Amino acid sequence: MGLCGEGDYVTRKQLRGVKTPAASDTWVPIPHDFVVQQVEQTIAGVGGLEIVKETFLLSRFGQRMFGILDLRSKEDRDYGLSVGIRNSHDKSFPLVTLLGNRVFICSNLSFSAEVAVSTKHTKFVMDRMPRLICESASKLLEGRGQQDRRILAYKEREIEPKKEAAYLMLQCIKQDIIPTRQIGDLMEQWEAPAHEEFAASWNAWRLLNAATEVLKQSSQLMLPVRTQRLHGLLDAHCGLLATSV
Repeated sequence: MGLCGEGDYVTRKQLRGVKTPAASDTWVPIPHDFVVQQVEQTIAGVGGLEIVKETFLLSRFGQRMFGILDLRSKEDRDYGLSVGIRNSHDKSFPLVTLLGNRVFICSNLSFSAEVAVSTKHTKFVMDRMPRLICESASKLLEGRGQQDRRILAYKEREIEPKKEAAYLMLQCIKQDIIPTRQIGDLMEQWEAPAHEEFAASWNAWRLLNAATEVLKQSSQLMLPVRTQRLHGLLDAHCGLLATSV
């Protein structure tokens, strides 16, 4: 698979093959695969979690990397955790690690980043990175109860299938969650979900998964931003935020 400027899915072997630029006195690029290794080591140190799937995307001829590690816990849930990783070799953005809940039934790339840590590629980045990743993982595990409450609220919040749903879909366009050209796809997924698990109820959980099903057809590099906006919209509509949408 070639590494085109727009972005390509790659294997772990291809990720290891990306050449890392030479460092300077003030800028220290980190090998993409080394970042992933550090995250994996942190996860291995957390009891009850295992990596069940890895997805990697390279763009700008390998200069930018975005990865998602799907995690499972020993508990029986219809959703789990994911770790998102962004790294660059062209000074376009800092090293970022995002952790949050993730719908697993759809097997798509959408997740909500409840915890995000970032560090610049400066002289001591290699010293800071393991500690920051470990701290973010601890914060995420402490907040699992909040994750459970969010999903429960989505499942309990019924949505009127026509006018109310249309309003929320319009907000998805206005808030740049779903590209305008894909509004038809969103309506189709809402009315007839690709996965029958979401067809039982007209609720916010159904709309969330309709949107994430559509989002996997969009730019994968924009997924963290768009899924954060999506959760912000639904959190407010379900009364999880002080101000309702």
